[in-house]
Amino acid sequence: AFVKWMLGYYHKPRIEERIFLFLDMNSSTTLAEQLGDEQYSAMLRDYYADLTWPIEESDATVVHYVGDEVVLTWLPKDGLRNGNCVRCFYHFEAVMQARRQHYLDRYGVEPRFKAGGHIGSVVTTEVGQIKSELVFHGDVLNTSARIMSLCSDLGASLLVSNRLADQLPKQPWFQLDEVGKVPL
Repeated sequence: AFVKWMLGYYHKPRIEERIFLFLDMNSSTTLAEQLGDEQYSAMLRDYYADLTWPIEESDATVVHYVGDEVVLTWLPKDGLRNGNCVRCFYHFEAVMQARRQHYLDRYGVEPRFKAGGHIGSVVTTEVGQIKSELVFHGDVLNTSARIMSLCSDLGASLLVSNRLADQLPKQPWFQLDEVGKVPL
């Protein structure tokens, strides 16, 4: 995306098929109140730093960080290869488990998170005159965010749409369980 952006490919809106994964920290408002602004900000910096290896390992692209949420995207060939779009989640879960004691020692909390994923068509374009940014528009983003928000209601840490689940290759390290039709 960066090379295409540098070459001006996204000066005109382009329709692309993409996978999105919204990753959000659980109970972040409570954590922010507990820790105070500076400690909470320091914890978020650690949290996002701990995401680096899973993002790189799974060939994800960070769309943006919003508070305690990160939005990741893949072109289908990259996100579906080896189940990268869900592998990223499991790698991050493993990193957080390995760093559990760090968070408990430094902040007195163990951050937990949830994620929702979906695949579909989006419009990708460059916006902004003062600060240029590559943005994505389309229902797939709203759907991903809504799927993520269902995690708490369904007692899940990761949910993906049927559309994405149907395209994921079978992998020995994860199993998909059907939760049924859920209105978004």
